[in-house]
Amino acid sequence: TSYDDELRRVIAPSFLELVRKEPWQRQNPHFDLALLDYDLTDFPSPVARLLPDHYALGSSFPGTTAVMSVYRIRELTDRYARELALTRLVRHHLGHVLGVPQFTRKEHVERLGLELHCTNPCAMRHAPTVERLARLALEESEMGWPFCELCTRELYSIVVRHTYTWS
Repeated sequence: TSYDDELRRVIAPSFLELVRKEPWQRQNPHFDLALLDYDLTDFPSPVARLLPDHYALGSSFPGTTAVMSVYRIRELTDRYARELALTRLVRHHLGHVLGVPQFTRKEHVERLGLELHCTNPCAMRHAPTVERLARLALEESEMGWPFCELCTRELYSIVVRHTYTWS
């Protein structure tokens, strides 16, 4: 199981590994997006226990799956802000599952742990807290399209490549 009773959180690396090893994933590789109503950490259990105040809004395994939590988003009292934040969280992690930003990118990118994030005004910017997530979501909602030009090109390239691979 990926739920840690002591921490009362889902351990994202364990959850992602369970999904990666599921029989359906091995038989017919596909993308999985999971949205949970439990608190989440992106550290393995031993490390998470040393840092009990650390939480994650989501975690991704490029090419396969992402797990996201609405647990902290529920703290937002404004309904519109909650909806924007949730939409932005899903866009961000879907981008990671698809492999955006790409590891070959050299500009407008920052590495945080094992993940790459865009530094442009874009849904692929890092949002470590629910407050920052809500702030970025509002800013990006005013842009019209939530992805910058670089991430849009990468998304288009990936979708086209997968479309012709799947056909």
